[in-house]
Amino acid sequence: MCEMFSEEINVKEEKLPPDIEEALMEAEERLLPQKSRLIYEREYQSFKKWESTNKITGMSEKVLLAYFSEKSKQVKPSSLWSYYSMLKRTLLIIQNFDISKFGKLINLMKNLSDGYKGKKFIILEADDIKFLTQAPDDVYLFMKVITIFGVHGATRSDELHKLKVSDVDDRKSVIVVSLFDTKTKQDRSFCIIDKECGISFLEIVRKQISLRPKNVTHNKFFVNYRQKKCTTQSVGINTIYI
Repeated sequence: MCEMFSEEINVKEEKLPPDIEEALMEAEERLLPQKSRLIYEREYQSFKKWESTNKITGMSEKVLLAYFSEKSKQVKPSSLWSYYSMLKRTLLIIQNFDISKFGKLINLMKNLSDGYKGKKFIILEADDIKFLTQAPDDVYLFMKVITIFGVHGATRSDELHKLKVSDVDDRKSVIVVSLFDTKTKQDRSFCIIDKECGISFLEIVRKQISLRPKNVTHNKFFVNYRQKKCTTQSVGINTIYI
């Protein structure tokens, strides 16, 4: 286990047998995505450094409001949601501190995202609009979601094929998608939000998420969709085309 975890966790626990201790350590190693683990740890350390620099000794919603308010001046809103997701997860794992319950913080994140437009505007062709509004979900739900991810994030097929459930964060007014291990070797993120064209992108994506079987044994986000149901099998890369 990395030093960051072993140094921060200070919880009174009963003495466990060596084999159980070993199993516990292995489990803790898997609490963060392996490929993006260093990115999560880097954000956590960045927050701890900010705390130290500002001589902050306690954890509270006010502290996090100040932190993300400052960070919003340095990064774009879509990236800010990714930093929030990473810090939320690391704080819960390392310090057993849950920031998802802080309503003011979530409202701040939403307000910072309101009216935001990325460098590339989302352009929907007439055929895309017709497809998303008129094609029956019973048959085309999967392809609708692929289309939405494509126009919002300019995603590649291999990026969508590797996408994990934990990479898609539903924040009610926005869905934040984080892409890791990309072809350009640069991690990035994008936001899916509802637009003025009368299409509820969020509703379409959430519909597929809700149909995901509970007995899926892998963490791939995209699973096969047949006869109004999602199966447990992950989608092959040849099925995804952008």
